Amino acid sequence: MGRATFLWLNEDGASDFRWVQRRLTPINVSVSGKAAIAGAAFVLLSMPSVIGSPESVYGQQVVKKSQLILQIGEELGPDEYTFNLIADVDVSPRDGGIYVLDGGDQTVKRYDRLGNYVSQFGRAGQGPGEFGLPHALSVDSTVRVYDIGQRRMSVFSLDGEHIRTRRLGLIGPANLSMVFPIRNGMLVGVTTPRFAYGHQSDDPNFAVLALYPTADAIVDTLLVCHSGGTVWHARGKPGPWGIADSPFGFGGAWAVHADSLVAVVNGYTGEGKVYLADSTGLTIMRQFQLPYESRPVSERDVAGVEENFRARREGLGHPVGAIMLEPPPRWSIARRALFAHNGDLWINIGSIAEIDAEQFLVIEQEGDQMSEFTLPAGFQLSAVREDLLYGTAQSELGAGLVRVYKMSSSP
Repeated sequence: MGRATFLWLNEDGASDFRWVQRRLTPINVSVSGKAAIAGAAFVLLSMPSVIGSPESVYGQQVVKKSQLILQIGEELGPDEYTFNLIADVDVSPRDGGIYVLDGGDQTVKRYDRLGNYVSQFGRAGQGPGEFGLPHALSVDSTVRVYDIGQRRMSVFSLDGEHIRTRRLGLIGPANLSMVFPIRNGMLVGVTTPRFAYGHQSDDPNFAVLALYPTADAIVDTLLVCHSGGTVWHARGKPGPWGIADSPFGFGGAWAVHADSLVAVVNGYTGEGKVYLADSTGLTIMRQFQLPYESRPVSERDVAGVEENFRARREGLGHPVGAIMLEPPPRWSIARRALFAHNGDLWINIGSIAEIDAEQFLVIEQEGDQMSEFTLPAGFQLSAVREDLLYGTAQSELGAGLVRVYKMSSSP
C-alpha cells in the first residue's frame, strides 16, 4: 500500500477533489461528476541490485508475458457488476476474494476469486461505517476504508461487518490523509500537501511519518517529498491560480506490508529503505539504490506543460493571459509503490505515454534480484498476489473495469 490523498484546485482555481490511490495516478473528480482515470501496465528484465555503470545495470533478460484471465465490470448490466467510479481495488490474502471500492456509489463490492459477486457493504452518510468521499482501501485480516471527505478510517471484517470508525487527526500542523496500523501499537501516517499560492501555509510536500504510542507522541519522519504538482498563476498578480496537469510524478513512494514492513523511496535520489517493525520501533532491514537517474525539469519540459495547459483552457473556452508555472524540481523515478503479498516491493518508475503503460521495478524480498516490468497498456496496478496482477482499466465507452492478469515466463 502506498498513496497520498489531497485536495487540489483545478485549472480554474475551483475546488475539485483529486485523490491518489495506491497507484499514485491522480483521478480528478469535477463538480460535474466526470472522472478521468489514467491507464497503465507489462514485460520483465533481470538486473543486479548492486548498481554500477549504466552498461552494467541489465543482466540476463527474462521476459514475462501477461494474460488477461478475469474481468469484472460491464457497460450496461446489473448493479452488482457495474461501477460508478472505481477508487481502489485489493485482494484478500485469505481466499483471493476481490474487494472493489466504488467511490461513486460509496460502497465496497466484494467478489470471490472467480469474479462472482458476493456482497457489498458501506453507504453514503456520516454515521459509523458510512462514507463521505471514500478514496482508498486496504485488505489483510480486516478491510480498512479511508474517507477523505470525512477524514476518517472505517474498519470492517472480511465479510463486511463494521468493527470501528476512527477519525484521522492532526500531528502538529500536519494533516493525515492515511494511517496504517503496524506492530506494537505504532502507526504509519501520510500527510497531505497544501497548495495555497501566496500564503504562508503553502507546502507542496507530503511526508511519511512513524507515530509511536508514547505519552509525548513521538513522531519520526521517514520521508519528505514533493507532491509533483505544477502550480500556475497569473504573472504579477495574486490570482487566479491552480494546478496544471504535468507528467513529472510524485517525488517519492511508500508502501506498508501487513503489520511489519514499511518501505520508502526518494524519487529524486533513488534511495530506498525497508523498515521492519519490532519491539524497539522501526529498524532498517535493507537499503537499496534504484538503477536510474532522475533528471531536472527543463525549460522545454515546462513549455510543454504550458502548451498543453493553454490548449485545454482554450478548448474549454477559458483562455488565459500571461502566466507563470512553478513545477517540481525533477522528474521522479519512484512515483508510487506497493508490496506484493509475498513481500516483493513493486515501485512505479514512470510510464510510456505513447502506449499508456506504467513501468515498475520489482525488488524481491529474498535475495538481490531486481526486475523491470512494463504493464499491459491501459491497466493500473493495485495488488499482486502470487502470479496474479489485480488492477483497473476502462472500456471503450469509459466504464470502469477490474482486471486480473496472470504472469508467465516465456520459453
